[in-house]
Amino acid sequence: LNFFLYKNLFEQFMRLANLYFLLIAALQIIPGLSPTGRFTTLLTLVCVLAVAAVKAAIEDYRRHKLDQKINARLVDALRDGSWKP
Repeated sequence: LNFFLYKNLFEQFMRLANLYFLLIAALQIIPGLSPTGRFTTLLTLVCVLAVAAVKAAIEDYRRHKLDQKINARLVDALRDGSWKP
């Protein structure tokens, strides 16, 4: 779970827009610097990152289940010049 979280955050902040909103959110936390609420942008950024993380987790889970199904198939292998199960 930790690896997924770190990897997902890394991938999300590779997007320039998310990095920009993180910078803006950090600046808005400083009192007197922001004309809006202190946590307005930060809450929006957290929501966007959470939705993206849930979407990635669902995709990873589906891929994992499909991989298990494919890896459990019986196949024929070439042994001693002929195909054998």
